[in-house]
Amino acid sequence: NAEKEGSLQMGDQIVRVNGELVRAAGFDAVMEQLKKADSKVTLSMVRPIPDRKADWATLSAEEQQARYSASSGVLKVCSDGPCTKQGAKLVIRWLTELTPNDFSVSRCSCTGNCGNGPNVVVGGKGRQEKVLYGVNNVGSAVKMLREEFEIETDAAKVQQILNPSKNAEFALSDELVRQGILSSVTIRGSFDSNRF
Repeated sequence: NAEKEGSLQMGDQIVRVNGELVRAAGFDAVMEQLKKADSKVTLSMVRPIPDRKADWATLSAEEQQARYSASSGVLKVCSDGPCTKQGAKLVIRWLTELTPNDFSVSRCSCTGNCGNGPNVVVGGKGRQEKVLYGVNNVGSAVKMLREEFEIETDAAKVQQILNPSKNAEFALSDELVRQGILSSVTIRGSFDSNRF
């Protein structure tokens, strides 16, 4: 069986059952797919990348090579001074949330063209590495994933990133603005501030 021969490990994730995409489906939906299958079941699996957000420079040459060969894609976000000031930490968070677990998302050192950051190096699985400049908002991150890796991002995840859930403090402030007691509310979320 697959477990004994080592091709299946704890933590592996089912992507497709008999060719049908189930990555975003819940446990019950996947079980239904398995139950309704004939005697032969074909599973497509992925193995999540451990410590997806590690600094690329801290990985050994063997670990870097393993990420290139085992992951579906490698994304390295420049995290030197200018790119950090231009939002590299947010880009890392967005890419981690928007990519499947078999993608490597990490920080890296300067990629050049510092005034046009944050810059992202894309590569993996035999693809030539290239640097994409100015990945500085969720829209450009989604576009990059679609164009470079043919990933259709989950609209609900994008919406969650763009509009984080209101917290209790915001709800109270929002009500005070509505009643005319406060003139504006500052939200701290995925952007520095938004004024309403």
